[in-house]
Amino acid sequence: MSSKMSPSNRLPTLQRTIARLTHRRERLDTLSRKYWRARRAIFLIGSVLALLAWYSAGGRVGLVLALALAFLFAVVAFYHNRVRESLRRHGLLRYGYSILRG
Repeated sequence: MSSKMSPSNRLPTLQRTIARLTHRRERLDTLSRKYWRARRAIFLIGSVLALLAWYSAGGRVGLVLALALAFLFAVVAFYHNRVRESLRRHGLLRYGYSILRG
């Protein structure tokens, strides 16, 4: 069996690869939107909760809550950045395959 691909098999293989990458990109887009909404919610709700805790329970409780929510925000941001980097890489791959398609 030869390691070279015959011209008749090349186009369907490339089309399957393009379809797989497109599907992966769509899933990553959906995941990125979820992370973005989570980041906004953590920031907005966390800010309000930290301020309410600061005024009602005292500075120490508000500060601990703010630090905990900042840590949670940082964790979500870390994973969101990983998804965004993957999207960037898939975008470059998709661009390269669109050149092949003509």
